[in-house]
Amino acid sequence: MPPLLTSLVSLLEQSQASDTVNSETLLKHLIPLEPVIDQKSHWQPGELQRVVGVFCGWLRGHEGYQDDRCIRLMLRILSKLLGQDQDADNVAIQKGLITTATTLVKGSSGDVLLMKCSLEVLATLCVVDNSDTIINRSGTVPCIVELLKQHANNVELLEDAITTLALMAKRTRHRRTLQQQCGGSGTSSVTHVVEVLKRNLGNPSLVTAVCRFHQSFAVKDECCLVVLASGGVAALTAAFEQRHRQGDPRAANIRTLVASTIWTCSTSCQEVQRALLAADFQVSLAAVAKENLDNAEFQEAALGIVRGLSRIETHRQNIVDLGFVDMAIHSMRAFPDDAALQKEACGLFGHLAADPGIREFLGQVGAINEIVTALSRCEGHDDRKLAKIAMGALSNLSCFDRNRDILATTQVVQVLLGAVRFFMHLENILEQSITVISHIAVHPECNRQLVQFGAVEALLLFLEEHVDDLVILRKSLIALRHCQKHSLLSSSEPPLVSVTQQIAHAGKAGSFNGVSLLIKTMNTHNYDPTVVKEVSLLLTVIARVNENVPTLMGLAVQPCMKALEFHRNDQPVSDALAGLLSMLPLEEDDTWTSDPTPLSTGPLNTPAFMM
Repeated sequence: MPPLLTSLVSLLEQSQASDTVNSETLLKHLIPLEPVIDQKSHWQPGELQRVVGVFCGWLRGHEGYQDDRCIRLMLRILSKLLGQDQDADNVAIQKGLITTATTLVKGSSGDVLLMKCSLEVLATLCVVDNSDTIINRSGTVPCIVELLKQHANNVELLEDAITTLALMAKRTRHRRTLQQQCGGSGTSSVTHVVEVLKRNLGNPSLVTAVCRFHQSFAVKDECCLVVLASGGVAALTAAFEQRHRQGDPRAANIRTLVASTIWTCSTSCQEVQRALLAADFQVSLAAVAKENLDNAEFQEAALGIVRGLSRIETHRQNIVDLGFVDMAIHSMRAFPDDAALQKEACGLFGHLAADPGIREFLGQVGAINEIVTALSRCEGHDDRKLAKIAMGALSNLSCFDRNRDILATTQVVQVLLGAVRFFMHLENILEQSITVISHIAVHPECNRQLVQFGAVEALLLFLEEHVDDLVILRKSLIALRHCQKHSLLSSSEPPLVSVTQQIAHAGKAGSFNGVSLLIKTMNTHNYDPTVVKEVSLLLTVIARVNENVPTLMGLAVQPCMKALEFHRNDQPVSDALAGLLSMLPLEEDDTWTSDPTPLSTGPLNTPAFMM
């Protein structure tokens, strides 16, 4: 420990209980100590905790000390010591530094420097685990909000206060406090932060501080509604449209930050989205976005905002007309490695594709190719969000015949199955991918590629691996039937039987693992009409191949009889079961009345797409 610090610690320890401490003596130690602390980068074990503990203990015992210069210097030194060591920060909290700093903020209405030092300490300690309880008990948040009203013209103090609130707003407890009415005004504390923004739209530092606050605070819909009710959304759009001096290098950064903040507030809150649309904010956003095509961060925020707005059906065409689709395609090509930007672009395409008219337009302008390319880069856990959104977009786009023609010219099948290989354990991605397979299986060329690259085996594997997931089972069975049905329709040679036999054998010639798996699936979920109907329809086609009939007689008849009894009042299901049973020679061969053949429990062969 530096000699000067050792001497000061000794002095503070000796004067802990003393009401009269010579301020000049303290200042002689404190003034030269700051540069010493700045230069010290290494502390011995326990050394930092001791220094912090002594400082905090002394301040706690001398909150009414008359010489504010000493208090300011001690707080400034503490702000340099804190944040380096968790144990030291915990000591500061245990010694009451949060309460002391709050008291100093309340009682130092005329000493701006002292308040700034206190805020710096609070900003450091508010991120420490369990500090929120003490901050709440001390009334720190309302105290800082009150400061915003009392010092409305002090820009530097306002910036420090709002930055501290931004750090505190990361905690749920503090967000609740901020939502509450401030004093007897009938308004939330957020309103006072918004008022600061309204008065300082041209001040980059305050705009930045307020944006940071909103990004921390508006993490749930209820908080977004508070921002909206407080006029925060209108103030942010005004800040976005604020004119900056020509050539000001901060202008682009400020606009990007404001756009990111509006994105945070509007992501999932439809009320905020409607407010933005009512103000025609999308028009201003489009104009600025066209001027910043080389700014990836801004483009991501702009696409994120518009992705949310595109959920509202009546404004989708307006979004297209403003050029956001073209900008999204440009951004995907310009920033191929920016997964977050790619995700927002794919999400925008997915929402717009819910509109049948726009769905065709997206295919024409090249959006499909960009989505497939983005999906092809998803090869690890960090890419799972992009994969899910890209799959969802393809699911909507592949509903349209002409888009399937476009998909047939891409490597969508290989990319799709490759993504399934990486994310097969994530049900939400798997569901979307199966939906895409089901949609494109009706296209002759896509169907051929699906069969060639192992989609049939993949779907059977999903039945085996996700036996308890009814949604995946239903989707997989429907996709299997589409692969089977449209392979038969698009082929005129004996190989048309191959898909049926792939399903029957599950990739292992001579076995009937696929039939066993289908029967097992029906037995497990015999109460579900979709599962029973789809299995019955698949087995009906399998029964058209003579060599499969004996196996079906042994495995399928009794389960189908039971299912028919269960679903006798559900005509589509009972018709499917009756159609299957009518294909089997029940009267000619009564062996089905004996005990059914045991179902094969052998594992399926590894599908080609998994190798």
